[in-house]
Amino acid sequence: MMLDILFGVILGVVQGVTEFLPISSSGHLIIVRDALGITLANDLLFDVLLHFATAMAIIVYFWKDIRSMILEPRTHQMLWLAILLGTIPAVVFGLFFDTSIRNSSVVAVALVAGSILFLVAEKYATQT
Repeated sequence: MMLDILFGVILGVVQGVTEFLPISSSGHLIIVRDALGITLANDLLFDVLLHFATAMAIIVYFWKDIRSMILEPRTHQMLWLAILLGTIPAVVFGLFFDTSIRNSSVVAVALVAGSILFLVAEKYATQT
C-alpha cells in the first residue's frame, strides 16, 4: 500500500512536469514506469486519472478564457479548428493502437521521431 502511494507520487510528479512541456507526458509516464519497474493494478486507468486531474487544473486556471471561447465561439473560430485538428490524430491512434503503443520501445521511437519533426519544423518555420 505504501509503495503504491510512492509510485503514485512519482508518476504524478512526472505528469506534472512533462504535461506543460512540448514532450509527451503519456510517453514519459510509460518510460518511467518501465524504467523503475512500477506496476499498478490498472496502469491505463491510473494514467487516465492523472490526465483528468491535469485537465481539471487547466480548466480552473484558464476558466475565463474557456468561458469566453464557449460564449463567443465565432470570435475563437481558428482556435476551435486548431483544437479539433489537433485532437483527431490522438483519437485515431488511441482507437486503433490502444495497447500496442503502451510499450517503452514504441514510445522511445515515437519520442525520437517527434523530436526530429520538431527540429525540422523549427529549422524551416517562418515567422509571421
